[in-house]
Amino acid sequence: MTLYFLLQRWIACCLLAISMPVMLWGCATVPRQYVRMAEPGTTLTALTAHPEMYLGKVVLLGGTIIEEEENEQYLWLRVKNRPLD
Repeated sequence: MTLYFLLQRWIACCLLAISMPVMLWGCATVPRQYVRMAEPGTTLTALTAHPEMYLGKVVLLGGTIIEEEENEQYLWLRVKNRPLD
């Protein structure tokens, strides 16, 4: 093994060690106080059908980003609705 290969491997390990906590922090869960405040069983369908029922209330929605479209002013996300755990 050459010194160059060992240096590359060491740098890769350091980058992995630094990036893992950052990625896990980005996937943090919602704080409990908001989960307790949220309306249970709210779906995107119910929210769009009767938005006045949820006025002033906290709702939690989950989803998976399917498509992104960016123009000069906005970023549009197409999201598939998913239930929360």
